[in-house]
Amino acid sequence: MRKFLSLVLCLFSLQFFSCSEVEAIPEATKFIIQNNSSVVLAEVKWNGTEFDDMLPGEISEQLVRDGISAVFFKLHANGKAYRTQAQVKGEKFKDNKFSFVDGTIVIPIDNITFQCPLSAALTCGDPSSSSNAQSSSSRGN
Repeated sequence: MRKFLSLVLCLFSLQFFSCSEVEAIPEATKFIIQNNSSVVLAEVKWNGTEFDDMLPGEISEQLVRDGISAVFFKLHANGKAYRTQAQVKGEKFKDNKFSFVDGTIVIPIDNITFQCPLSAALTCGDPSSSSNAQSSSSRGN
């Protein structure tokens, strides 16, 4: 009887402490995105990791692999896709943070010759409002 109970306890322990259903993220790090701008961001993505849609003032964080990438997103107001001009670095095993502000320089995905502040992104690349955006050729790039 004692051997039987020991065997049952051993099998229960193996099942209970088994790691078969735990998914580990090797070399993971935390990446935090803050929306300190006045616009609603949708489908926010950094280095292949999706973040939540973000209202002004919201924060979203994910465990990610380290790397360097622009932050990709869509404006909720018009559904157009953009990316940040800056390549944002996420360092391994650190709490990395990126903040969107109205002055964050963004580039429309469908017209990469224009760059504009996030607050003017609705009209970025629109010929009728070229005062809000700068063409890369006008900047000498």
